[in-house]
Amino acid sequence: MDERRGRKAAAQHGVVALGALGVLLRAKSRGHIPAIRPLIEKLDELEFYMTLELKNHVLQLAGE
Repeated sequence: MDERRGRKAAAQHGVVALGALGVLLRAKSRGHIPAIRPLIEKLDELEFYMTLELKNHVLQLAGE
């Protein structure tokens, strides 16, 4: 799926699109996982694209 088109279509239908990093943040905030850093490092190994700025921002939001 084209992510931009998918997010746009979701927004048009009142659905909030949540990406992989958002899912990790939500899981940590709800106590489902203790930390997201190891998972983000695994995503890096799998060549999941994220800028360094985004990675650092997400880790900051997670308190890591």
